[in-house]
Amino acid sequence: MAKAAKESKGSRCLFFMAKRLYKVDTCWISPKKIFYLFFYQRVLKFNSHVPWPVHYTSYVTGVENIKLSRGVYPGIAAHCYIQGTNGIIFGSNVRIASGCKIISANHNFDDYDKIVECRPIVIGNNVWIGTNAVVLPGVHIGENVIIGAGSVVTKDIPENSIAVGSPCRVIEEKGPYKGEKWD
Repeated sequence: MAKAAKESKGSRCLFFMAKRLYKVDTCWISPKKIFYLFFYQRVLKFNSHVPWPVHYTSYVTGVENIKLSRGVYPGIAAHCYIQGTNGIIFGSNVRIASGCKIISANHNFDDYDKIVECRPIVIGNNVWIGTNAVVLPGVHIGENVIIGAGSVVTKDIPENSIAVGSPCRVIEEKGPYKGEKWD
């Protein structure tokens, strides 16, 4: 009995240390997941160049051009690809489901070794991007938006809306966000 309590206290200590090393400021990620991601990212060196928690099957590039707000960890879900070459600006409380691709740059059509410059992707506060959605370069997604699973976002999405499809289109207006308000 005493050994189990000691292990529990030890594991809580490890979770706390991993949380502090990542500087995770939200409680929606379980301590167990934080430690799991920490082990793969910092010990086994999967995505070790990224300063926030990233799943070992996800890949994040152009980290220096990605600006995060509170409660946002791009790539924390499995099989995501986040490419920040032209920049990505995330609002607070953005959730990105498994398999999402957020691609901020494209290749030049005449010379595939060159990148086409464009405006950064901007994703507002309280946005949920569904499984296997793709967000393409230069897109602005407003606040309080849901992007449906499998959608391909090629144009700007206005705030307070639900958008789905390929190409992604607004299908209905969404009521105000009722979850925790993020600063």
